[in-house]
Formats: sequence, structure tokens, C-alpha cells
Amino acid sequence: MAGPLPLTLPMRNLVAAFAVYAAFLVLLLVSPDYSLQEAELLCDRSGAAVATFPNMDACTQDIRFKEGKCGCMRPPSLWARWYVLAVVPFLGTVVGFVLLRGSFRTRLRLLNISIAAAIISGTVRSVLLDPAAGMGVPLVPIVLIGFCAGSSALFAALYFGKRAIRGRANNGK
Repeated sequence: MAGPLPLTLPMRNLVAAFAVYAAFLVLLLVSPDYSLQEAELLCDRSGAAVATFPNMDACTQDIRFKEGKCGCMRPPSLWARWYVLAVVPFLGTVVGFVLLRGSFRTRLRLLNISIAAAIISGTVRSVLLDPAAGMGVPLVPIVLIGFCAGSSALFAALYFGKRAIRGRANNGK
């Protein structure tokens, strides 16, 4: 009785590329909200909050908001920005580095295709859930270029760093 057929390199890379896509997409989908839950009451152009409320509903109940003298705004979360711009590409690239096989060029191409597909899928999901997110669609090509460039640079550093370490280890024997 024969065991399972071994995966050919192209099939293995196809499975690995899908794993990179899934990892990148899941990391994007579980990212923290860009705005904090609390809301700030802003009454002048200085940007300093007059009051902070636990949520937007409580802020809009304030008399100053109702009179039209002030506005409510959810402050941005710095952790969300760092998560999306650093953690997601780093982890997605590491998954690609570990799973993808073949030449440097092939691995890099598959990594970038997987990342681009994940970003496009995430954008489509966002627009379907909130049509207002469609305002960001024109920026998607810039986002794709940025993520792919950053991930490519990290992948190259990992790839050539590993080769350098192996070269030193082989020279030391």
C-alpha cells in the first residue's frame, strides 16, 4: 500500500502561497480598530479635548455638542497603526520565508502575489461592509506598492542573511 503522493515543488508553493495569503488576510482582519472607543469633545481649533467620554453616544449627549459649539471625535489608536504597518507585514513575510521554496525570484514573486491578493480581498470586504470605505480605494495601489516593497526588503534580508550565516558556518569547518 503506497503512502500519500509527495507534493511537487509547484504544488507545494501554491499551497504555501495560499497559506501566506490566508495569514496576511487573517492578520489584517483581526487588526485593532483605528480609532479608540472613547470620544473627545473638541471646541476650538487647538485640537485639545475639552472633555473625554467613554463612547461617541455619551459625547453627543453633551449640551455643548447639541448647541453646535463643539464636535465629537474618536482619537486614533497608535497601536493599530503599528500593528498594520509593522506586525502584519513582518509576520506575513516570515510565513512566506518559512513556507515558500525555490529560487529567490520565484519565492519573492509568490510572496508579493499573496500579499497583494490579501490586501485586495481585505479592501473588497471593507467596502462591502461599509460603503464609506470606498473613499480609500484609490489609495490601494499605493498601499500595495508599500506593503510589497517593505515585505520584499524584509524577505531579501532574511534570505541573504540566512545564506551569509550558512556561508560562514561552511567556511568555519
